[in-house]
Amino acid sequence: MFYVNGTLLTEWLPATLSAHFNREGLASEVRDSQHYETGQYVRIWHADAHITLERAGAAEYLVRADSETYPTLTDVCIHLSHHFSKAGLRYKLEIYDEDDQLLNEYPVAR
Repeated sequence: MFYVNGTLLTEWLPATLSAHFNREGLASEVRDSQHYETGQYVRIWHADAHITLERAGAAEYLVRADSETYPTLTDVCIHLSHHFSKAGLRYKLEIYDEDDQLLNEYPVAR
């Protein structure tokens, strides 16, 4: 199993984020959080990955994703990176393996 941990910095509401992704062709929806009493998160469908953006504060989302394959999560990160950058949003995504070894990060350091 491979997984992504990350952050997205924006004051956009979950519904605004989801609408943006849907306009850009990335299927998503807003769901109620089971972790926070009044919280919501955005669920995104891409390939066979499970992707969530959980609102953790007024201007921060925790990004989580997992998949059985590294190439799938690489593709997920490339797509999310494209959409976040296009919208002018600040973010950090990191791909880890099952041994918690960092394999890659986005945006790519230059």
